[in-house]
Amino acid sequence: MWPPVPSLLYGRFLRGELAHARVFVIVWDSSKFGWGAVVRWWDNPLGELIVCTWDPAEAEDAQVHREAKGGVRALAAALRRADLRNSVGIFRNDSVASLAALRKGSWSSPVLQECATSFNELCSEFGVEPIF
Repeated sequence: MWPPVPSLLYGRFLRGELAHARVFVIVWDSSKFGWGAVVRWWDNPLGELIVCTWDPAEAEDAQVHREAKGGVRALAAALRRADLRNSVGIFRNDSVASLAALRKGSWSSPVLQECATSFNELCSEFGVEPIF
């Protein structure tokens, strides 16, 4: 079954049924102070916590902007932490609007469009197939 249904793929990952596959999961959340993410991958199913504060000029008032920026930062940090090249990435966040923006961009919001561009450039560079 391809493309995979995100919730089914995530469930299989959590049950340890994808240990042979190059699948990783990033779950993140953002606040006015920074962002945090748990990154799990096939060699580390328990995952690692990554937390970072925003630089003063980066903090956003709109939650959707913070969540989208946090998603880009979480992916960039995960790619530095583990060799996630040529894999499927499951991205989980409570902000549906930020997930949609990372997936397709937003011409009406320069912040969300920049996040989508950065996110998709990272995915392209490292061969990550994102699933939201």
